[in-house]
Amino acid sequence: MKEAVLDALLQLFAIIANVSEDGVSFKARSIVKSFLRQHLKTNLIKKYLVVFDHYLEMHHPLLFGGGITHHRQTLSDSEKLRCITEEINSSLLQREKFIVFLRLVEFINEDDVMTAKELAFIRTVADSFNISRREHDNTKNFVLNACDAIDKEQIMVIDSKKLPFVKGIRHLREKELEGRIAILHHASTDTYVFRYLGNMNLFLNGQPIIPDRIELLEHGSLVTGSLISPVYYSDISRKFHYAKEFTKIFFLAKDIEYRFKNSTKGIR
Repeated sequence: MKEAVLDALLQLFAIIANVSEDGVSFKARSIVKSFLRQHLKTNLIKKYLVVFDHYLEMHHPLLFGGGITHHRQTLSDSEKLRCITEEINSSLLQREKFIVFLRLVEFINEDDVMTAKELAFIRTVADSFNISRREHDNTKNFVLNACDAIDKEQIMVIDSKKLPFVKGIRHLREKELEGRIAILHHASTDTYVFRYLGNMNLFLNGQPIIPDRIELLEHGSLVTGSLISPVYYSDISRKFHYAKEFTKIFFLAKDIEYRFKNSTKGIR
């Protein structure tokens, strides 16, 4: 994960730690630690926990008994959010902003509860990042593992079934696959993320895939396993970009010949 993306996430995490029905979430630090453990090497976790603690103290100084030393400490959560998203918009590409948004939704759902205030928070972030309502809803439902609620044009499933478990969605059959791989397409940035639900040992570009963890599918990626056929990035991309199968047209020429001028050579 890029440092700029991670820094943006930690700032948003620090603010959302105060956006819960009972005020500040005292589980915030442990949830962030769990998140960092999923996405960073062990030797970097402590470093970024310190960064998160800094942002937490910056945005919630009264909890730490500190005085006001930064202008943002006097702002409301919405004003803080506006300042941060303006910085993010000026420094990150749209694809990176989608990744920030996705990880933010994951963070909010870490305790399997999304409060009304938290839902309003991520809606505001989505608006600030120019993420449409449809893509906001698709992303949220993907995190919640509600594939049946996602726009059918933007979801795909790989499993051993002859037909997809949700009628009308894109489907790729892999007879030996246990469980299923669900893939979400973020159309405006042509970005794919996926989640594997099952118990097989699968690998993404040679690295173990952790079941139920949402992963980014980069260009050229390859999903492999000892019992399944390799699944290439192009296999998935083709399903979304060339969904319709057209009747093949063949041209057949009969009894046609051509000879070059002043020559016996030609084409028959």
